[in-house]
Amino acid sequence: MIEILTTAEQRIAAKEQAANMGYAGSMMQGQRDAHASLAEIVVCEYVGGEMVRDYNHDFRTWWGLKVDVKNKVLSFEPRDYYDVSIFAYTEKQACDYLLFTGTPKDGSRVWICGGYGKASFLRDAELKKAGEVVGSNGLTYKRDNYVMQIKDIGQAAPVVDMLRGKGAASNGKTFAERLASITTLEELDGFANRRRVLQCDLPKWTQSEIEQIKEKKWQLEHGIQRGKKF
Repeated sequence: MIEILTTAEQRIAAKEQAANMGYAGSMMQGQRDAHASLAEIVVCEYVGGEMVRDYNHDFRTWWGLKVDVKNKVLSFEPRDYYDVSIFAYTEKQACDYLLFTGTPKDGSRVWICGGYGKASFLRDAELKKAGEVVGSNGLTYKRDNYVMQIKDIGQAAPVVDMLRGKGAASNGKTFAERLASITTLEELDGFANRRRVLQCDLPKWTQSEIEQIKEKKWQLEHGIQRGKKF
């Protein structure tokens, strides 16, 4: 989990944005729109994205991934057994990636809990039907929801690194340039396995790219970069 303290400017911007939002699809008649807007603003800035905020997604990463932020207002810092969920009707949204966040009621911070590819979430999550009662507190779902737990989604730190473009399929850099910029085996692992890290259906590496990744691994293991020692 990543905790980000919010600024007064971000909270003001979130309230202004919420004031301009309709209540269509809202379970709380807009009461939580400011918290949702705050999470979108803070996370977009944190990963260096471009705010879009339409029906399909909230922001786009600089390398083109369409991200929708799913926020919950929480009384406590999120635990790994907390649920993350989306309404079943949002399966129609044309986004690539779901980023799950939480905010306390005072909006003092945003917690990034992790993320999951949209198509993968619909495949892997459990569908809870409206009227189903779950948990020790007797929560009743008012709408159909796809549900997973935080411990089962991509962890916040590697997810944020990928959203920032480390190891991502970038429109701004060639494969060779991205590979050359990697300096650790850990970062190379995230780059090579970006589909697994993000649980997102990104293009697969070609055989030529796989061979280059293997060569880069050998160089890092032996402390060699472009024929020179580090």
